[in-house]
Amino acid sequence: MKHFLKHLLLFTTSLVISTFIQAQTNTSTPKSVEEMVQKIVERYEEVPGVECVTLVKGGGLDLAKMMFNKQFGKDFMRGVSAITIINYGDASPEVCEALRKELDVFLNVLEEYNLSENKDFSDNNFVRCFAAKAGPQTLCDFVVALEKDDSKSILYMAGTIQVKK
Repeated sequence: MKHFLKHLLLFTTSLVISTFIQAQTNTSTPKSVEEMVQKIVERYEEVPGVECVTLVKGGGLDLAKMMFNKQFGKDFMRGVSAITIINYGDASPEVCEALRKELDVFLNVLEEYNLSENKDFSDNNFVRCFAAKAGPQTLCDFVVALEKDDSKSILYMAGTIQVKK
């Protein structure tokens, strides 16, 4: 009986530890966020009024990073390894609302930040921002949705991004 209890305790402990490790490795990996963004792109790339583009090194990334340097800062953009842009400024109100709701998928894997109080983003009609912390001042994924008048877009930036306060 004593042997049985030891084995049961050992088995239960190993089961709990393996479940914990599995949960840790399955949350907030850059690949899973990238896959989530790709699924949104796949659902909306053929929808009228929506344009989707993914930029990588050698495929327009450097030009886009130069354009975003002023908005986000040179240090922030330096670590970006890919950018996906979903532009939905010409989409119907129903599509715009659906895309806003799509952002809820990131609540499970990224932390949401309130940028509406930031003076650089305060003049937007709609702002929603998500990011995964990779260190004290480092992000590994960044998703931001910005809407101002007819300009509406969702940006996903992958990479190791340095944030200076």
